[in-house]
Amino acid sequence: MSVSMTATRAFLWLDTRGGRRALSKPDAASHVDPSRRPAAIPRALARRHQVAHSAIRGVQVAHVQPRMTAPTAEVVYLHGGGYVSPIGTHHWWLIDQLVRATGARFTVPDYPLAPEHTLDDALPMLSDLYATASELAGDRRFVLAGDSAGGGLALAMAVLAREEGWRPADRLLLFAPWVDVTLSDPEAERLEAQDPLLRCVGARDDGRAWAGRRALSDPLVSPINDHLAGLPAMTIIQGGRDVLFPDTRTFTRKARAAGSTVDLHLEPGGFHVYPIAYWTPEAQRAYAICTTAILG
Repeated sequence: MSVSMTATRAFLWLDTRGGRRALSKPDAASHVDPSRRPAAIPRALARRHQVAHSAIRGVQVAHVQPRMTAPTAEVVYLHGGGYVSPIGTHHWWLIDQLVRATGARFTVPDYPLAPEHTLDDALPMLSDLYATASELAGDRRFVLAGDSAGGGLALAMAVLAREEGWRPADRLLLFAPWVDVTLSDPEAERLEAQDPLLRCVGARDDGRAWAGRRALSDPLVSPINDHLAGLPAMTIIQGGRDVLFPDTRTFTRKARAAGSTVDLHLEPGGFHVYPIAYWTPEAQRAYAICTTAILG
């Protein structure tokens, strides 16, 4: 593990104490700030790339692409945040790096969040977004991507696309996807001592809020419960010091047994969605893997 990764993880233990406290509450979703807002697009990203905005069913959508060249691929990116937090500056860092590495266009929706909204509130907008982006891709590659909760949601959209007969994505690119909102694997809680970001009890409550009237075992809520056959090929970037790792490992085994292609890239010392630390060599290796996943 690099010095920069070690230092970054140590910094996170200090910087994210408030987030860990919030996720240590069994009723975490009820304490979400109702005035929360998405992070602004960083100025450096806006200088480097062309940024446009649109709306789908009243939901704001950002489009980020290279300034001087035509997009090489179409990527729908769904941000993490436990289904309760809007996009953060660290997500824009990740998207900035991916656009620079691939030349793809990234479509990033500010999708409805729990506890005010549920998965069923978000699905009509996300379905329209999927249709628009897949059509816009034309003969270029179409990729579904996301981190954490957004990775779980990307998987849910892939399952829905399979069931509805929509154009499948050419690839799923998933950063530490939240595949089981129950976090029922006992190893998850044991990993809390190594995870500077997440706590299981609060995350479970966020997942319940997102599920709404659906069962927590519903494959669109917890994709690990799908049969996982007939899905697009997947690239998963996963850190070993992450409470989501045990479920990612189980998901990978189950998907492969069902005949789906899954390339799991594990960084043993990596924290949750560690490629946000783009200054580390571990993150740079991850971006090289992502480039291959997006461009084929």
